[in-house]
Amino acid sequence: MTPPEHLLATNEMPLSKGRRRMAATMVRTALLAIAMLSSSHASADIPIRYPNLPAQQDTKQAYMLTLLRLACDKAGETCQLRPGPAMEQGRAIQDLQRQRHRVDVMWTMTDREREKKLLPIRIPLFKGLIGWRLVLLPAGKADLLKSVYTVRDLHDKVAGQGHDWPDTYILRAAGLPVETSIGYEALFGMLRHGRFDYFPRGVLEVEDEIRLYGGNDQLYLDPYL
Repeated sequence: MTPPEHLLATNEMPLSKGRRRMAATMVRTALLAIAMLSSSHASADIPIRYPNLPAQQDTKQAYMLTLLRLACDKAGETCQLRPGPAMEQGRAIQDLQRQRHRVDVMWTMTDREREKKLLPIRIPLFKGLIGWRLVLLPAGKADLLKSVYTVRDLHDKVAGQGHDWPDTYILRAAGLPVETSIGYEALFGMLRHGRFDYFPRGVLEVEDEIRLYGGNDQLYLDPYL
């Protein structure tokens, strides 16, 4: 399986004229859908409600909102970005499917099941880099993966993941044991306390996560994989 992508809208990476036209069309279509679904679409501005994810210090949120503002600008629309209720990914996906939904758009890893439920905007926001993994380890286990060369070498080690993350299904499809949590931030405490052995993270995420959740050098970046 290929690594899942974060999907939402276009960014400022160089595109051919044809791809720029395609991206602009996709963004306009998405914004029109948001406006039609919004309870206050009669306003001149398009209100866009996004889920207020529990990890408030997550630096990706500022990046995603910047991209969303850029998408509105490129589509020639004036948008009002408004945080919705605090909710995890799974709840946000369920909310978007309801007729009386409280959020209009979200950014998330994609998979076939999610794309059956929601309308994907098929432009990868991180150019696939979230799918490239490094591994967080707890204190005292810096050499845990030193002798790992194949998937089989990981069969006696337990990974940590969110209970509804696409990566959870990918790891289990590879025959790897996975311990899950419904809370993103809780996973770092579970790793520190030995509830699982290792925590695969995106190359764009892991440095900020060590800074925010490392707990005075209690988490280490694996140097081998």
